[in-house]
Amino acid sequence: MAKQHTKSRYAAIAAMLVAAGALAACAPPPPRPMAAQPGVVVAIQPPPPRDELQPPPPSAQVVWNPGRWTWDGGRYVWIPGQYIARPAVQARWMPGHWVAQNGGWLWIDGSWQ
Repeated sequence: MAKQHTKSRYAAIAAMLVAAGALAACAPPPPRPMAAQPGVVVAIQPPPPRDELQPPPPSAQVVWNPGRWTWDGGRYVWIPGQYIARPAVQARWMPGHWVAQNGGWLWIDGSWQ
């Protein structure tokens, strides 16, 4: 009798784990940090950029946009680098950057040249 009870207990635990896994798979991914709004000056200097391992490009039609710090309204959060599609063969990507301005730090978005 004790053996039967143990089997049903394991079956119940397995069913709960399967249900929890299915529920977790349905959950939306955590939100990405919001980028600093254009024109908003942040009083705290951003940390130095992190060293990133740049993977090989998936094609010749992309360029690497390095990771960066963004201000989420209360602290800096790191956004990892990623490849972005090149709009034209001759286009050159100028990454975004922080500049000191008005007693704080202002984010300048990246742009194509």
